[in-house]
Amino acid sequence: MIPKVCIVCDVCNRRFEREARSYRRGLKLNTKYWYCSKECSHKDRSRLSSEAKTSSDPLIRFWSKVDKKPGLGPDGACWEWTSSLKDGYGNFRVSKNRTTSAHIYSYEIHKGKRNNLFVCHSCDNRKCVNPDHLWLGTIHDNVKDMINKKRQAIGRSIHNTKLTQEIAYFIKFQRGSMTNKEIADIVNVLPCTISQVKNGRQWSYVAKETDLRNLKF
Repeated sequence: MIPKVCIVCDVCNRRFEREARSYRRGLKLNTKYWYCSKECSHKDRSRLSSEAKTSSDPLIRFWSKVDKKPGLGPDGACWEWTSSLKDGYGNFRVSKNRTTSAHIYSYEIHKGKRNNLFVCHSCDNRKCVNPDHLWLGTIHDNVKDMINKKRQAIGRSIHNTKLTQEIAYFIKFQRGSMTNKEIADIVNVLPCTISQVKNGRQWSYVAKETDLRNLKF
């Protein structure tokens, strides 16, 4: 016999039974509300969504736009942003005067200030806001990570690859031992293009003074 737990519905206050393992899973996922039927679930979620959209508390609005159900992302443990996106990243309006990426906001509320460093994804899922999948790095760390994970077009297999501002910055100021040919093979351009970027003949406006906060990853 499958063990069950008696729960009270948060909408109609009716008692109902749920399998114990399903209940324990819900507790692990920090489930706050329990419903006896799809009708009650839909009714309450509509109410909560409406309240969250008009809430002055950014945390309430933030979490109303996050999907934590299991199975999301490459490893099945991502928390995905369900609202507006910009360049593939969640876009969150914290206040009238501040809009930021959802993963950056998640990092800040869980781990603190990032001190102008980049918030990188270990899962390579731009919509993910799970703090366990976020880490801080410099622009060089970020581009190297992108190259190592082959998120940039690799070799000659993808045509018409274009340099981005982030890649151009990395090329100009990277302190590694990669040769022009090695970088060129990775981003699918000619070695002479890499040389021109380094010499300032291309992407000349990308300087060390570039505001790194405007560079997206």
